[in-house]
Amino acid sequence: MKQFILKIPEGETVDTFEDELLEAIKSVKGQFPEGAVVGSQAVDGYELKLVTANADTNALENLFALFALDWEVFAESGVDSDPSLILPYMIDRDIFDEDGEIVGSQTFDISALQTISGNKWQWL
Repeated sequence: MKQFILKIPEGETVDTFEDELLEAIKSVKGQFPEGAVVGSQAVDGYELKLVTANADTNALENLFALFALDWEVFAESGVDSDPSLILPYMIDRDIFDEDGEIVGSQTFDISALQTISGNKWQWL
């Protein structure tokens, strides 16, 4: 099983999937979460989902094409991936002073995805 970070239209959930798509997802033992990647935000109507499947990027892209889905694989565990695709979706972290006031922000560190997903991602 591999993990993938997918870009999909915001708000799509398994409740919106056709039965044929659900069966196709089951055929690759896919697990589709309801929530977006922790620490991410929607951008231009798309969000990131962390999914698990017994497949590779090519198999998933073929599945997306078969069902005319507007989805993209942004990262695959164990495969070099481009972090510049993911970074626009990640939320910068606020920095607080001792009084709880925001005094700045810190740009999201792509290595934090190791912690979020429990997986080692390979970045170009």
